[in-house]
Amino acid sequence: MNYSKTQYGKLIISLFAIISLIGFLSFFFLRQVDEIPPLVIFGFPVIMFLTGLLFYKLNVSMEKDGVRLKYGIGLISLKFKMDEVESLESIKTPWYYGLGIRITPKGILYNIQGLKAVRIHYLKDGKSKKVMIGTDEPEELMKALNSAFGK
Repeated sequence: MNYSKTQYGKLIISLFAIISLIGFLSFFFLRQVDEIPPLVIFGFPVIMFLTGLLFYKLNVSMEKDGVRLKYGIGLISLKFKMDEVESLESIKTPWYYGLGIRITPKGILYNIQGLKAVRIHYLKDGKSKKVMIGTDEPEELMKALNSAFGK
């Protein structure tokens, strides 16, 4: 089954855009102040903008041998192999798990928005691991994963 879903983090995009805009405006208004080096004033919004590019969206897609996650412009990319998967379950994550890539008591969470996820239990080098993939359509992702795993 072909599956590809891109989610855009509206909150992340908004926050990084506002912080970057404030930073760039600060650079122009505060560049005359001798106590603050221009690199500090200009560097912060540039770092925020670049971080925003890295995390503004999450694409989850099925490939012939696994599931691929790509954040933002694609520099952060992960792949989980199908033959290592033991089980799948649709879950709801607590709000305090946050956004992005997080280590939680239930496994590593990869998300960009919302509280729904699909948890994958898999074996890697003989060790049991858990990964949660955040999605706004867990039923569709579960269907695609089950189809790919032949379950």
